[in-house]
Amino acid sequence: MDKNLSRRERKKRETRQRLMEAALRLFREHGYDATAVEDITQAADVAKGTFFNYFEAKDAILPALAGWRLQQLEEVLLGRLPLRHKWEKARKQACAAK
Repeated sequence: MDKNLSRRERKKRETRQRLMEAALRLFREHGYDATAVEDITQAADVAKGTFFNYFEAKDAILPALAGWRLQQLEEVLLGRLPLRHKWEKARKQACAAK
């Protein structure tokens, strides 16, 4: 599916994904209220303004996170992605963040 996308679109998706992964990790570690947009952008290695190209405000990332996590669950339940793969990826991300 991503093979049909232009390089620009692939980069946009990658940036959005990095923002969501960073936000989720930081919300878990520090809580939603204690996490600033600047924290998310720093963890995702993008400029602060880049965040607002994808989300209107910090709270706008929440529905995106919910949708992403539901999509992951659906992929696991449908057998498209083994549960072990998800846990291993999450473990590696958590270890890399330390």
